[in-house]
Amino acid sequence: MTTHNQPAHTHAAHKLRLPPHAKKLLWVFALVITFLVVEVIASLITNSLALLSDAGHMLTDAISILIAVIAAVWAIKPADHARTYGYQRIEVLAPIFNCLLLLAMAVYIFVSAIYRFNNPQSIHAQGMLIVATVGLLVNFISLYILRSPNNPNMRAVYLEVMADMLSSLGVIIAAIGVWLWGLTWMDTAVAIAIALWVLPRTLLLLRENIHILLEGVPVHLDLQAIEHTLRSIDGVADLHDLHVWGLTPQQIALTVHLVVPSADNQTVLETASELLADEFGIHHTTIQCERIVCGQSRAEHEQYASHQQS
Repeated sequence: MTTHNQPAHTHAAHKLRLPPHAKKLLWVFALVITFLVVEVIASLITNSLALLSDAGHMLTDAISILIAVIAAVWAIKPADHARTYGYQRIEVLAPIFNCLLLLAMAVYIFVSAIYRFNNPQSIHAQGMLIVATVGLLVNFISLYILRSPNNPNMRAVYLEVMADMLSSLGVIIAAIGVWLWGLTWMDTAVAIAIALWVLPRTLLLLRENIHILLEGVPVHLDLQAIEHTLRSIDGVADLHDLHVWGLTPQQIALTVHLVVPSADNQTVLETASELLADEFGIHHTTIQCERIVCGQSRAEHEQYASHQQS
């Protein structure tokens, strides 16, 4: 006997309503793409590698936001015969692509920085300062719009915009150093610092989303605790084939076989579903109750039951 506990989906709602976080992403996209054009032109005029680095992050922001919006729209599509779980995992694939873009940008900045250290170039500090200040304002507005990210796409974009905000601060500092003291090396140093700051966060986000794709147990859940809770249910003699994984960070799925030699199956199913939902926040469950372990002969079952009673 099997029970399924999962939220219902309505096709009409999916067709008519754009997710609220997708609307936020569209607003941020408009801001980012506008300033991106300004910053690229400014980096060429001022000859600033730091500005170019910041523009590169803006480019990855723009691309990642566009991907995130597409992912958000696809993620709410209802399940069909080809995708029985729906399309929510697109929200896991998109951040992975974003992370790869950031890593590629960091490599480009490192290579350019090495060249700049060996071949110092003049920089227009005043223009660099003005553009970086405007960029800081754009990032503050974007972070306000994206506040309290609650899904992988929003989190990925939020981290990238935060990186851009800090890089804008770094560019401002470098511009002041170049303007007041002629420290042109600060421009290159800030570009490297920006890339180094982004790397560990990018790698962490990449690891988290790959863990989801590999159907690993969500990091906030203790598999042994779940097993202990299920075994403690009256009538459950044993369990096997316990699997817990995340469809997305918000939606956790669980399947398990419970060995129930004599208790009422429906009571056990209802108790197990309630415990999993209340104690672990797992609502998408598939629970099978069986009198004997699947594939076990009657003689083996009687020997197993005798062993359990002793």
